[in-house]
Amino acid sequence: MFDVKQTCLIALAIVMAAVRVTAQDAQHDFDWEFGNWHTHLWRLKQLLSRSNEWVEYNGTTIVRKIWDGRANLVELEVDGPTHIEALNLRLYNPETHKWSLNLKLARFPARSSLPSRLYLLCR
Repeated sequence: MFDVKQTCLIALAIVMAAVRVTAQDAQHDFDWEFGNWHTHLWRLKQLLSRSNEWVEYNGTTIVRKIWDGRANLVELEVDGPTHIEALNLRLYNPETHKWSLNLKLARFPARSSLPSRLYLLCR
């Protein structure tokens, strides 16, 4: 005989397990971004100066999945008042379920990675 209560409890357990896995595993957070994109961005003309003047850039972004989704590479190339080329290597840590963002600008290749917040402001 079909037991509605037992079936509902099993279904609830399955849903709760799926929610728990989804909440913990952030490995696919950037999957939506894979591919080639037309990019339009704005940045403050004078960072940290209380200026409210923005400049615009247009170009392309290419995002590739690497290491079976445990990392991805973002290539940004835009033109505006200046030309900007940047690479962002995103690395996923399955132990902490967090991503690290490592940005390099072509005009400063020898410098260490810029803070991730700068990249996010340029998005």
